[in-house]
Amino acid sequence: MEDFNEKFGKTIPVEWGMDCLLLYEFCSITRIHITNTLERTGANINVAILMKALEFSIKFETKITDLMNKKYFELIKREKKNKYDLQSLPRFAGSISNSFERYLAPYIKSEEEALSEALLKSLEDDKLS
Repeated sequence: MEDFNEKFGKTIPVEWGMDCLLLYEFCSITRIHITNTLERTGANINVAILMKALEFSIKFETKITDLMNKKYFELIKREKKNKYDLQSLPRFAGSISNSFERYLAPYIKSEEEALSEALLKSLEDDKLS
């Protein structure tokens, strides 16, 4: 983004929100790549890696949402001068992380197993007491 702003920042009006739109396009492309990767790995996905990637994606979405809100909040509230002015912010939340939803089955299974083991251990401990 810094490179884009250095090269084109003075050429493209800030009202167009070009960096915001580019970030959203980046999120869309990233979502496609993550989905394709998850499709290829299928049930063989490492749960720890899956959860780390999901966590990182959510943090990234939160960060860019905050950055774009700070940068464009006042601009969006103003009356629009032309049709190219940014009308609203894209919805960054979930723009990448939603691609993980269909592939959380291994995580859910591992959590269910851990919960079952904990319950069984607790029941055994109660019987011994």
